[in-house]
Amino acid sequence: FGRTHLPEINKAYEAIEKIIADAQKAGTFRSDVDPRLASMFFYGGVEQLLSGWIFELLPAGEGDFDRARETLVDSICSGLEAS
Repeated sequence: FGRTHLPEINKAYEAIEKIIADAQKAGTFRSDVDPRLASMFFYGGVEQLLSGWIFELLPAGEGDFDRARETLVDSICSGLEAS
């Protein structure tokens, strides 16, 4: 799957990486974190959530998707926030 879709996956990494780099330039995110690596962490989190729902390892009821999204974004962004 990864090899077949690698060009599209790289586009996603690049888009997330740009968001992180822009936030670093604005002083919102820490400057000591590699934007490419952080983009892979974020993308990986999304991928794991999707797998969790597909394989019914995570609850998928009303509100679960929003809660998962908020937890993922908060976890990654809080770790990237500048002090």
